[in-house]
Amino acid sequence: MVDPIVELGQLAVEFGIGLHVDCCLGGFVLPWLKRLGFSIANFDFSVPAVTSMSVDTHKVRSYICMRSIQHAFLQYGQSPKGSSVVLYRTRKLRRYMYFATTEWPGGLYASPTLSGSRPGAGIAAPWASLVSIGEAGFKRQAAAIADGVKKLKSGCAELFRFLPAPLTTCDLGPQYFQHPGALRPRQS
Repeated sequence: MVDPIVELGQLAVEFGIGLHVDCCLGGFVLPWLKRLGFSIANFDFSVPAVTSMSVDTHKVRSYICMRSIQHAFLQYGQSPKGSSVVLYRTRKLRRYMYFATTEWPGGLYASPTLSGSRPGAGIAAPWASLVSIGEAGFKRQAAAIADGVKKLKSGCAELFRFLPAPLTTCDLGPQYFQHPGALRPRQS
């Protein structure tokens, strides 16, 4: 389920504040689904109030059960844990993320992260993965994920036919997993 970013953006404009979008889970899938023609609401810098976005490149491993537990994974992204990116709409906003101090025994210290300097391998690996998978690869994998969701939806609908109404709402995203009788009150 995608948060209503356009509506949240309207609120941000109304109150004169920026809007950060946490794309840490679906941030790599949604743009490719959009390019494949899926109807995806705007969630990124196309919404004027969005000032920053975050993506955890290590969370873009999506495991989709297609046939059985033994064949149950499609790795999407293939990045090491701990690699993330924060994107800013403007350089001016990005400037505020830098940390600098002169109150360090080694002299002037500056870092683009609060946790200090980090090895470059953590971000080089996701970059190499992005380059090697490429646009066609991400489109193919996003399509496979969408197909997995479709199969899961179909399987849930089939299973829910046999369950009593109060047990049939599977809240993994209402647009995908609501049994038609789940939200109606029981007739007494």
